[in-house]
Amino acid sequence: MTHRYQDEMPAQTGLNRRQFLRAASLTAVAATAAGAGAAAFSKTPAAPPAISVVPSAAATAVPLLESAGENAAQLLAQLAAAQAENRRLQATLTATQQQMQQMQGQADAADSAAEPLLLELQAANAQVGLLAGLVALYEQLDDVTLAEVWDAGVTAVSEAVDDLLEETPALGVGVAAGRQALLALENQLPALQDGRLWLSDHLDRLQALYARVQALLAAAVETAGSVLEMLNHWFADVLDWLPFGLVQKAAAIMQAIADVLAEMPQTMSGLDLNVRQPLDTWLAADDPADAPLRRELIGPLRDGVLTPADAVIGKADTLQKAYREQLATPLQSAVANRQQLRAQIDAYRQQHGV
Repeated sequence: MTHRYQDEMPAQTGLNRRQFLRAASLTAVAATAAGAGAAAFSKTPAAPPAISVVPSAAATAVPLLESAGENAAQLLAQLAAAQAENRRLQATLTATQQQMQQMQGQADAADSAAEPLLLELQAANAQVGLLAGLVALYEQLDDVTLAEVWDAGVTAVSEAVDDLLEETPALGVGVAAGRQALLALENQLPALQDGRLWLSDHLDRLQALYARVQALLAAAVETAGSVLEMLNHWFADVLDWLPFGLVQKAAAIMQAIADVLAEMPQTMSGLDLNVRQPLDTWLAADDPADAPLRRELIGPLRDGVLTPADAVIGKADTLQKAYREQLATPLQSAVANRQQLRAQIDAYRQQHGV
């Protein structure tokens, strides 16, 4: 009996040792899986959602068999418990990894949602910078004081316009008088035309008569010479044939005739050069309506001077009215409003410290 027990005991002891090693290895695998899960969780960044922390399961300690006769069923139960713990730890690891992926997705979504807001913020900051530069330019523009310049300019222009319009009544009177004078001259043109023609005709007749006298004298006297010389010779011959009582009277008459004939050449030449030719310059024309005086003087003065002068007078009055109503008065009002706004801006800055 004792020998048999001793023979069976080594066999049982070998079986128990194999089961023990198997259970210990499974327990080590379970502990390694639990430690890997805890290490992977510790490497993930912290996130707002709370993660339930599963306490690390301690490796199931396999009690040392104090005796070789421990039941194998106990080892199998311990192995099953270790396997269950391993499955629990594996499930916990999977759930933890899913939570980590969910948290990473939420973080990516938050980053994606924040990126447009960041771009908008950057654009808003850039716009604020541009507006600040624009405000600085407006402040520089506001520092340029134009009110005094405007007031001085409006005053100067107003005075110049007033001075101009003070002369327009006299100008209007002068234009009207000039128009009347041109009209009177134009009405006298037919009489001037007739006088020119009469003068020209009679001057031609005088020249013809003078030439005839010269020819008759040349035929009557034997000595050739000027008309006055030939006339004096002829008068001398005539006086020789007159009675003594008529000689003195005839000599006086003949001297008077000789004086008239002596003035004839100079008179006819003067009338031709000083009267007829100037009249021809201004009045000679086939059509009286096309006379040079009318074409070169009366028409240009009336159409090019008097009519535009009347228009200028009317426009000057319109200018004064438009200047007063559309420029001077609105500009003065705008300057006053601008000064009032500047005062309000200064008060606003002092109140708000900007």
